[in-house]
Amino acid sequence: MPWVGISGSVGTDHSVNVPTASLSGYHLLKIVSPNPNRNALVIQNQSTSIVQLILQDGAGGNVASWFLGAGTVAQNGTGGTFYSQTFKGQCNVWSANTTDSVLIRED
Repeated sequence: MPWVGISGSVGTDHSVNVPTASLSGYHLLKIVSPNPNRNALVIQNQSTSIVQLILQDGAGGNVASWFLGAGTVAQNGTGGTFYSQTFKGQCNVWSANTTDSVLIRED
């Protein structure tokens, strides 16, 4: 399905391009292992820094999705949240500080 802009014009599908975000200066906080029996995955940023999530679908490790989780106003607040009932692959959680707090829950 093509992207349709507000003006009614058809845009370009960039979904096959490599993500342009950078992990320079970021630290790997957690690797959530693939789990074919996972019913749900919740990842919530509870720090004031932006966290980066890289989801790998397990298809040879070649297909990845990149998400940025917004920081909170105050430490231990509620920031950006990722939730999925269908994602079964690996998720790498990156943040600018090694002491940042991120809630991760698998069901």
